[in-house]
Amino acid sequence: MLSQISQITHQHFIVSMPKRMKILRLVKKGVDVNKRHRYGWTSLQVAAMNGNLSVLELLLKSDADPDLGDNFSSVYKIAKEKRAHPLKVWSAREKEFSERLNTAALFSNCTALHYAVATDEIEAVEILLKHGANPQSYAIKYEQKQEEIEAEARRRFPLDKELKVYCCQEGAIANVSA
Repeated sequence: MLSQISQITHQHFIVSMPKRMKILRLVKKGVDVNKRHRYGWTSLQVAAMNGNLSVLELLLKSDADPDLGDNFSSVYKIAKEKRAHPLKVWSAREKEFSERLNTAALFSNCTALHYAVATDEIEAVEILLKHGANPQSYAIKYEQKQEEIEAEARRRFPLDKELKVYCCQEGAIANVSA
């Protein structure tokens, strides 16, 4: 029975709702509610995207993480990473996630809350916020990434070297920094 469960993605159950009872059985059997589809999205993101409120509540009560970002960036990037045909990736995204998204847009690190907002699923947004979804999660990750980039740039090119290159006053800079 568990091998059958592992072969079928959580998204298949959610998209073809009402299969709430099947999801409940999967959760009771210990299936990870944060497990990702092979192309990177989670069941919670699918439920939020499609406004499936009962499944959204069920997954959140089963400890689904509302702040997990989507690992799906774009059809072509995922197709290249997974060595799949872009049409296969596009078809899976449309059938198993949603056809309402722009296929040319990038969705890397979007959370269930981002998808609920993008599709005007107000009730889904309220449920996610009630269960602790962080509306700033993407911004925080971006700020951390930006700080890491800036720190690396400072390590590679310290301020005194930068001033020497741009000011061309090595003697004065050496006196001040000494």
